[in-house]
Amino acid sequence: FDEGYSKADILNEALNIARVEETGLPIPALEEVTKIDGKWAIVTDYAEGKTIAQLMAEKSVNEVTVKELVDLVDINRSTFYLHYTDIYNMLESVENELFEEILHTIRTHPVSPFNENSFPFIEDIFAILFENREICAALLGPHGDIAFLHRIEEMLSHYSLAALREAFPERMDDLKYTYAYCVAGGVGLIKDWLSRGCEESPQHMAQLTFRLVTNTVSDFYPHA
Repeated sequence: FDEGYSKADILNEALNIARVEETGLPIPALEEVTKIDGKWAIVTDYAEGKTIAQLMAEKSVNEVTVKELVDLVDINRSTFYLHYTDIYNMLESVENELFEEILHTIRTHPVSPFNENSFPFIEDIFAILFENREICAALLGPHGDIAFLHRIEEMLSHYSLAALREAFPERMDDLKYTYAYCVAGGVGLIKDWLSRGCEESPQHMAQLTFRLVTNTVSDFYPHA
């Protein structure tokens, strides 16, 4: 984790992993919380077999039953219900964790419209996507949750459009469409990258995205 994460953030993340692990679902087991090269890190082991993300990639959450899930991962229904009310509640928990991680990144790197200061934010977003690539691919895939994508887009719009409005108030009539164009292209790029198993590094994708966005803006607004 980068320096922007507090000790409380890390320990809370470890607690969330431990709670999910206690359900018996096939996730990597939590081993320890430590520091590596001066940065906080959560160490987990490797879990073989089907993961939650792979299950979600195979069928819509509407088609998954609690019985099917607990039978597949070999846990008791009572263990599942100790932590979640139903499949939707489990999905909501996963989504909320990702949402909070992205929100933390936005607050750590305030949006800087159309300049090099935006790159650390884009780089961190791709790092999050890569670290959670299986679940992100499932959420954004054909059987995913479109409401989660809209929730992320609304959060980004809230911060990004506010920054653009403050920097270029007289250009918002066109900028709102330029922003929508960049977001649509960015989402498509991310979906394709995830669907291909993240063949390119997150650093490469961050640089590509940054270049595409800045080129688009510079074409429309050469003085921005």
